[in-house]
Amino acid sequence: MANYKITRKIEDSDNYGCNCFATNQKVGQIASPGGLLDGDIIWYLDADPGYTVNVVDFEIPNTSPTSVSQTPTKRTFQGAGVPSPILGVVFEQLTTTRIKIGIYLSPNGTHGINGNAFVVPTNNVSRSVDIVGCANLAGESHNFEIICNHGEKGAPNNTVTIDPDHTTALSLSQPSSHEHHVNGVITNISDGDAMFTYLLTAPYMKKFVSVPSINISTSLYHYSSTASTDSDGNITSVLYTIFKGPGGSTNNTNTSNVSSVNTSYASLSTSSTATSSGSSYA
Repeated sequence: MANYKITRKIEDSDNYGCNCFATNQKVGQIASPGGLLDGDIIWYLDADPGYTVNVVDFEIPNTSPTSVSQTPTKRTFQGAGVPSPILGVVFEQLTTTRIKIGIYLSPNGTHGINGNAFVVPTNNVSRSVDIVGCANLAGESHNFEIICNHGEKGAPNNTVTIDPDHTTALSLSQPSSHEHHVNGVITNISDGDAMFTYLLTAPYMKKFVSVPSINISTSLYHYSSTASTDSDGNITSVLYTIFKGPGGSTNNTNTSNVSSVNTSYASLSTSSTATSSGSSYA
């Protein structure tokens, strides 16, 4: 679902046809800025309620930029994907929910659009522009990178799991064996809510000499950790739970099956990247 709509700017001077995207023009009229055949047709791309739109998220396939500089709020298009007699198209960010789309039938130096102005022929002319892109959920969007700095050789097994209450808001990807990404809009996630967990497990027949440390590069989130041990008190895994909002991070050891266990921890710092440093194995 696109979650946006495209409409045309209505001009009092235009004589519209069967819909607002069609106009009736006289044979021989030449496209020019503000002329009887306007050299630029304006469309608006508007986000649906609860969504935002950004020019960087929209494309016209089979096109290239014109000669002018492209910016985060303005993009220009020319080429095969812009069918003649259209000379070029411009996307301009007006607000977080509206993009202005300029369809140019005459040259425009400001946007680097060149060519011959359109002259109305004796036959009807119908052209379509293929605009591809998506709107985004409005709100506080974040990208979390969870990286295991142990290295590839003998690295612990690592698993990220999104909290079941937030699987519709957050998505998970794994670019490499030691890196995970969690992305999404967290506006509707309350402070103190668990967002995802990060499980580090020692390789087969190995144990952690000390509990791996974790560093969160912002104070906007906090964590709790639970280290699990085997029957001999060896640390075999650590489960980190990442919470939204500032707070004191806590560390615990699962000793339900051990009478006593060494609960000393590596130093932890709280400073949106979460990095774990695996301890050495025994």
